[in-house]
Amino acid sequence: MKKVFIVDDELLSRQSLKSGIIWENFGYRLCGEAANGKQALELIATLRPDVVFTDIKMPVMDGLELLRQLKAVQNPAKVIVLSCYDEFDYVREALRLGAVDYLLKHTCEETDLAALLKRLDSIFRKELTAGEGLRVLRQEILHKLIHNDLSDSEIHNHIINGIIPDLQSCYMTGCFQLSSSGNENLSETDAQELFRYINNCCPEAASGRLLLFREEANIYCLILTNDTQSSIADLKTDLKAVLTMVYQFFESRNISWIAGISTHAYSHWKDLQEAYGEAYEMLGEETEFLGCSSKILSAIDYMKTNYSRAITLEDIAEYVGISRIYLSQIFKKETGINISDFLIQYRLKKAKKLLLTSNLKVYTIAEMCGFGSVQYFGQIFKKMTGFSPYQFKDNHLEQHHNIS
Repeated sequence: MKKVFIVDDELLSRQSLKSGIIWENFGYRLCGEAANGKQALELIATLRPDVVFTDIKMPVMDGLELLRQLKAVQNPAKVIVLSCYDEFDYVREALRLGAVDYLLKHTCEETDLAALLKRLDSIFRKELTAGEGLRVLRQEILHKLIHNDLSDSEIHNHIINGIIPDLQSCYMTGCFQLSSSGNENLSETDAQELFRYINNCCPEAASGRLLLFREEANIYCLILTNDTQSSIADLKTDLKAVLTMVYQFFESRNISWIAGISTHAYSHWKDLQEAYGEAYEMLGEETEFLGCSSKILSAIDYMKTNYSRAITLEDIAEYVGISRIYLSQIFKKETGINISDFLIQYRLKKAKKLLLTSNLKVYTIAEMCGFGSVQYFGQIFKKMTGFSPYQFKDNHLEQHHNIS
C-alpha cells in the first residue's frame, strides 16, 4: 500500500481528512501527521511517504516552503495542497513548485478524495511503466501470476497497459538457480546487468520476447514469448541459447548455477504457475543439453511427452523427420548418451517419483512409465539402482522415519 502523510496546523482539518475516506480500500494507508512544515520535514525523511497532503498556510513553515524543501532534497513524494477559496494564487505557486494537485479543504467530499486517489494511481502507474520501473512492476505481476493471485480481467488490464505482452501464440519458461554456497548470491545490480547482457546478446533471429524476473532470493525465471507459430522445439532452442548466454555471464564471474527448462509451451498466462513449476522441477537436469540442435530437442520433447507408451526409435525418428540411424548418431554425439538409455533413465526417474509419492502398485507404475511388464521393470530398476522397486521404496520410507 502507498503511504500517506498529512500536514495541517488545524487538528479538526487533519481529523476530517483522515476520516473522510477508507484509505485502505483504495490501496493507501496513513503513516503520520504534523502541524507545520518544519515538523513534517523531519518525519517525512524518516517515514518516506508516497503522498503528502499539506495545507498552504501554516505557522513556522508553510506549505509552499515545505514544497521547496522537499524539491531541494529530491524527495519523490507526490504533494497535494489543501487550499481555501481565497488561496488560488498560492495554489498556482504550489503547482509551479511541483505539487501534483489540490483539494478545497472545507468542501472536499469523499467522492472528490476518491477521484484524486485514482488520479494518483494513474501517475504512479505511468512512472512504473517507464524504464526500470516497468521491470520492477513486471516482476511483481509475474510473481502474482505464478501464485494465481490475478483474475482474468486483471491479466487483461496488464496486457492493455503494456506490462506483460499479449500472447499471440505461446511461451516457454526456464529457471536457473544460483549456488547457495559461499558468496555467490546475485545482487540487484548484477541482476540488472544480467538482464541487459541477455537483451544485448540475444540473437535477432530469436522467436520472441524475453522476460526475466526473480521468484526467490537466488532463483530466476526466464520467459520467452512467441509472436509466431514456431514449433516448441524451435522455441526451446532459443531459450537454451539464452541460457547459454547466462552460462557465459556466470562463468566470467565464477558463479555456480543450475538450469531447467519446461518441456511444453503454454498459450495462456494463467498456466504460468504450471510452467514455472515444471521448469523448477527440471533444475539441474537439462544444463547438459545447452546448445543441442532443434532436432535433438524435438526428440527429447517427444520422449518426455510419450514415455508412458511403447514408443520405438522409428517413432521418434519419424516425428523428428530424419532417419533412425542418423538420429541415433547425432543424439549420442550431442548429448553423450544413447537415445535408448535416455528414454530408460527418464522412465526410471518418473517411476521413482511415483514410488515415493504415491500408493500405486508396482505393476501399475511399470505400466504408467512405459516399461510394459512388471518383470522387465524390476530387472531394469535393479540393474540401474541396485535395488528392487520394493526395496527402494522401503529404504526411503525407513530413512524418512529415522530423520523424523
